[in-house]
Amino acid sequence: MIIKASRILTGWKSPTKFWMPDQMELTEDSVKVTQRQWFGLKREEEVVSIDRIASTRLQFGLLKATVILETYGGAKRDPWLSGVSKGEARAFREEIQNRAASRQVSPEEMAQQEQTGG
Repeated sequence: MIIKASRILTGWKSPTKFWMPDQMELTEDSVKVTQRQWFGLKREEEVVSIDRIASTRLQFGLLKATVILETYGGAKRDPWLSGVSKGEARAFREEIQNRAASRQVSPEEMAQQEQTGG
C-alpha cells in the first residue's frame, strides 16, 4: 500500500514536491518513507520496522491530513507525511494496526517457542 502527498497542497512550496510528491509505502514488515528535494537530486529514505512503531498519529486539517509514525527507541525525529487525503490516512493507519496485530506473538506461542528453543 502506497500513499502520496497531494501535489497541489505540498507542491506550491516546491516544484520538486509537485513533480515527485513525498510518499509512504507499507510493505509486509516495514514502512518506507521517501522525501525528495532539489528536483529529485536529493532524496531521504527512512525504513521503519512494523515492530518499532509505537503508534500512528493522524493530524487533520481543513482539507488534508498528516500521518506521523511514532517509534520506539528514541529516534531523532518521527517519520511523517503531510498532505494526504483523510480517507487514505485512516486506511493506512488501520492497515499498520492490522499488520502489527498479526505479528504479535501470543503468550502461549511464546512459551511454546521457549520450550522448543526457537
